[in-house]
Amino acid sequence: MLVSVGRKRSTGYGIVPQRLHRKSEIFMRSAYSATVVLRLIIAGQVLALAQVGPDFITLRESVEIAPSTSGRLEVIVDDRVATSKEIFMPHGTADGLKRVLYL
Repeated sequence: MLVSVGRKRSTGYGIVPQRLHRKSEIFMRSAYSATVVLRLIIAGQVLALAQVGPDFITLRESVEIAPSTSGRLEVIVDDRVATSKEIFMPHGTADGLKRVLYL
């Protein structure tokens, strides 16, 4: 945030301050951080995700997902659904792995 100090002069575009000084960093910074929730919904069951990539998801906990399963992938930012799409998991989970490929 910029604060005006000193005398102001008029220009054809309005009032312009002669000198500008920055306020203390304490007043400029915000301690805001978005809350992000990643989840997969399969037949009404909600599964928490650790990561979402362009063609894969990583489950927070090992869960068996059968091959040829469809579900809804949701990314929620600050309690609002930012992304929601149907995905198809042709291979399901393999050998207890948490990473699942999707189309």
